[in-house]
Amino acid sequence: MSLLDDFRRLRRNEPCPICDHVEWCLVSRDEPPSKVLCQRNESKHRWKDAGWLHVLRDDRDRPKARRVRRITLTPAPPDFSERANTFTANVDADRLAELAADLGVTTGSLQRLAIGWNRRNWSFPMTDVAGRVRGIRLRSARAGKFAVSGSKNALFIPTGLGTHDPLLIAEGPTDTAAGLDLGFDTIGRPDCKGGKDFLIQYVKHHRPPTVAVISDLDEVGKSGASDLARSLVLYCRDVRVVEPWAADLREWLRAGATHADVRHAIEQAEPTRVCFTRPGGGA
Repeated sequence: MSLLDDFRRLRRNEPCPICDHVEWCLVSRDEPPSKVLCQRNESKHRWKDAGWLHVLRDDRDRPKARRVRRITLTPAPPDFSERANTFTANVDADRLAELAADLGVTTGSLQRLAIGWNRRNWSFPMTDVAGRVRGIRLRSARAGKFAVSGSKNALFIPTGLGTHDPLLIAEGPTDTAAGLDLGFDTIGRPDCKGGKDFLIQYVKHHRPPTVAVISDLDEVGKSGASDLARSLVLYCRDVRVVEPWAADLREWLRAGATHADVRHAIEQAEPTRVCFTRPGGGA
């Protein structure tokens, strides 16, 4: 390695920092130079014919630059609680009774789900496990389903849940209301595929002895229920998928199902099992 890889000659009109002459001496290539090989002024270190080494600045003693660690903060999800409360305050008792009769559920179960009215549509808040309202599901007079702008899917969690066993998981707010009217603790997912992460959090937190996932009878509903059950069985000792003898849980209630009928169906359903495969193929 050449000396000139680390040092350079003085530039025109650049005097040596040690002897103040403009020729023969060398300075290090960093800016400003931290070392000088001076041909005239002696030091303790002689670098052969290149001159004497003078250290102007030892970079090892300089404090190292602090590493800046950038942290991206994820904004908190919007809370629709105030709007949901406003909608709930708008509910007219007579209009609510008409809706309950049309759905085949009681006004009490709908009120436990904090049903509201936004002057045009019925509303149901969707909450996370911590109780934050993440979005609001809307239901039109013609049973059309949509949501308030900016809403995120979460769960339909009624008030007054206790320690009743088992816990039912239904699809949508009206099926959740049906489960409540049948005498079960029931929570609802937004659709047959959604809300899985929230449901896992709920089961991990509340630890129900048994969970019954109520499946719709179409193939999409069956697939979604089975997928959820396989995820929940890691956190609950007894998870079962129950297929009603009607299109869904609310229609099952309308067809005359009782608490005993649903409990019997749950007891007859096979518990969900998950097989773990060992490395090498063994079960």
